[in-house]
Amino acid sequence: MLLRALSGGYIPPVRGNDPARTPDALPTGGNLYGLDPQKIPYWDAYLNGKKMAEEALKSYNTTPSQLGVVLWATETQRDSGATIGFILYLMGLEPIYQQGYQSGNVLGVKAIPLSELGRPRVDVLVTISGIFRETFPQCTVLLDRAFRIAVAASYNTLLAEINKETIAEQLKAALNATMMTIQKAGLFVPGSDPLEMNYIAKHWLEDTKKLLQAGVPAEDAGKMAISRIFGPAIGEWGAKGVREGPQLAWTWNDRLELADTYIHDMQYAYREDEQATPLGEVFTMRLSDVEGVYHSRSTNVRGILDLDHNYEFLGGFGIAVEKMSGKAPQLFILNQIGAEPHVETLSKFINRDLQTKLYNPQWIIEMMKEGYAGASYLSGQFIDNMVGWEVLRPDSITDEMWNNVVDIYLKDKYNLGVTEWLSIGNNAYAMIGITGKLLTMAHKGFWHTDDGTLRLVANTWAKLIAEHGVSCCDCSCGNIAMMQWAMQYVNPDLLARVKAQIYAATRSAAFASQETPDTWNPDTSSNPGGQHGGVSPGETWNTHPSGSSQTGGSPATPGAASQSATPGETGETAPSGQGRAYEVSEMGRSSASATGLPLYAVFGVIALVALLGAGYFLKKP
Repeated sequence: MLLRALSGGYIPPVRGNDPARTPDALPTGGNLYGLDPQKIPYWDAYLNGKKMAEEALKSYNTTPSQLGVVLWATETQRDSGATIGFILYLMGLEPIYQQGYQSGNVLGVKAIPLSELGRPRVDVLVTISGIFRETFPQCTVLLDRAFRIAVAASYNTLLAEINKETIAEQLKAALNATMMTIQKAGLFVPGSDPLEMNYIAKHWLEDTKKLLQAGVPAEDAGKMAISRIFGPAIGEWGAKGVREGPQLAWTWNDRLELADTYIHDMQYAYREDEQATPLGEVFTMRLSDVEGVYHSRSTNVRGILDLDHNYEFLGGFGIAVEKMSGKAPQLFILNQIGAEPHVETLSKFINRDLQTKLYNPQWIIEMMKEGYAGASYLSGQFIDNMVGWEVLRPDSITDEMWNNVVDIYLKDKYNLGVTEWLSIGNNAYAMIGITGKLLTMAHKGFWHTDDGTLRLVANTWAKLIAEHGVSCCDCSCGNIAMMQWAMQYVNPDLLARVKAQIYAATRSAAFASQETPDTWNPDTSSNPGGQHGGVSPGETWNTHPSGSSQTGGSPATPGAASQSATPGETGETAPSGQGRAYEVSEMGRSSASATGLPLYAVFGVIALVALLGAGYFLKKP
């Protein structure tokens, strides 16, 4: 097939999807296609979404007024719009198809009569990824119209309520502006649903009044109040601050500070009549009413702990609701991996991921065959993502889960040789990351364990740093406060060596010996090349303050926690009176002006310039 393609031959189209869910995706090698976005949600996908919505609502004692849903492009490709169907049915809506239920484009949506629905229409706050925004703009329009159609189902009731208000004319103008796009599309059907049975309309009226009181013009207030789809700004793809924040534990004191970074990054409203408008005030109003948040997973290839974007979008959504409402919402997974889509709690889904991979001896054996790539995956994916979930949703990661990591990877519970494997060569940097993250979780108060376990973790961490140099993670060269705290658990015979390595990387006075002058350059011959975070022989590191070294210095502005320092770049400066954390700066090696340029090099440069000048003048006529 490759030769045919290179020869300009015809490549037959094949369905692209997870082979375990879609056998037609095999064999690979064809011209991949996904699905027709104009047909989303496909009718069978809508029925799957309806089934999951009915199941989701059973977990609440009373019908919730507002729920939250995360939409991803990859999930939409795989589920053919089942998650969109889930959203529509929560609102009591169903698609209108051009050619019946089994085929044809989706022309719009219509309201299911309350007599048939048998419950209130649930308001839904939707967040989208940047890739969804670019891949499925038609679906964004469909959903925006859906929210307006839901409001229209109470149009007559709203008019009756509005006429009782002193600002009736402004509210009427706001309502008419809200209905404008669906009127143009021929989808406006005014109804008389009671507001207590239509939370979308109820919230729209409440929010419009608040916006009018704040001085927003009537038409703008109506359109702003119907905004329900939020995502990153144009050119951005997610909530970077809340994705990186958990890994930079020294940049915050209170985990709820990370909610501010999420709101800052995801406050941009997407509507048919306006794109990427920053509407933080509307976003936070709607966040405060959310009772549960849902995220789809439909692939066997990657679990929820394989990818940091899972906690970025679902965990970030959850902590933002917690910040605005004062109560953590329930977090759920729309499990569409098998043939029977269903709803699961986040905790159950995470636990299955751990049992089938991180705690599974056969999986560990296969990872060990991959060498450093396998070790790096354990540390940089699974452990880091456990940290992300622990920080954003503490009840999703238990002490027992962290204890199992210690038993399996530091005590070699299965006798696989994994502890030794993680302690040799470049793999040691992965073990430094694993143990350093464990120490960070204990230091921040997330993981509660005994002193004996902490001594095992701290000494494993310290021994590898002493022998190999620091790893490129904040847990061995950035989080000064945590590293100082960890020293109490390190054996005395290791202290001097590990402090010397950390001092070489950070130049933090906290780790300098009394005999160490400022220009001291340690012997780091045990570090292989220095490329993994240690200091190479003969190198002098220049260090830059990049944040607080206390339990954490809060970011100065929303999103500040996401600004991790790059080589040669200075991060957030710590407030006066606080310590500082440091990042290794490869670009900060001492310059020639600081160390002194050799005289022979100076004379060589002068001679070269003189020769070039002589040649130039000799050639002149």
